Amino acid sequence: MDGDSSVISQRGGKLLVIHYSIKNKAKYPLPYGPGSITLSINSAGYSQRSSGMAAMWLGRDETQLGPGKSVKASTTIEIPNEIKDPSVTVHLSSGEEFKIDLKGKIKHTDGFFMKDGVTLDEKPLKFNQRAEFGVLDLKVTKYEDVGRQLGTLVFAQVGEHLAVVKVELTNVTSEPLILGEGTVYPELLGLEKNQWSYAEHLVAESALESGMIKIKPHGTFKGLIVMRVVDGVKPTGIRITDSATSRRSVVVNF
Repeated sequence: MDGDSSVISQRGGKLLVIHYSIKNKAKYPLPYGPGSITLSINSAGYSQRSSGMAAMWLGRDETQLGPGKSVKASTTIEIPNEIKDPSVTVHLSSGEEFKIDLKGKIKHTDGFFMKDGVTLDEKPLKFNQRAEFGVLDLKVTKYEDVGRQLGTLVFAQVGEHLAVVKVELTNVTSEPLILGEGTVYPELLGLEKNQWSYAEHLVAESALESGMIKIKPHGTFKGLIVMRVVDGVKPTGIRITDSATSRRSVVVNF
């Protein structure tokens, strides 16, 4: 889903999407909306109930359902990764409840961070391979040492040099996105903590300027992650964490 309707699971979790339909069996119109039905996901020692706004009514804007008419809907709930075969309790606004056993009925959708119904919190990434980072897609295109100066703003100290990782961030939503230092969290690998530090978390490749970065819907930002590294040592790779949404990470080896 796009824009304000985006639902993104956090590190250690996954999304359970339940599709269903509702039919009015009465001979008169009935009101319906997000509060008409809520769902509870139940497993051993675990229970999570959806909010009323979790229901997305598909293809209809009306607030009443006519006699004999039906409407399709879906509810998305985030559940812990270890939950495998939960049951669902359906709560109607009338006070009625009934249970549905989902064992053997869940269809797993594989994605960049999911395989066979199990989500991964960290995954290897190759150069120029796209990672699905929530509302952003990430691509790491290049790593290079650039000496002690980058443009006119970024400098290394004596005994240090600058290491640059080129990235591309694509806004996959239908709304503009604002990037900042907290959007992605980079960490060099294979070095001690006192052997490197941040120069710039994220700067525009074209202007070598940091600050607020705005990506238009479905647009791509080409930027640089710049770090100061002690001379004589070389990192083995970089870990980049989506600190703004999913908290998941990718690792690129140099």
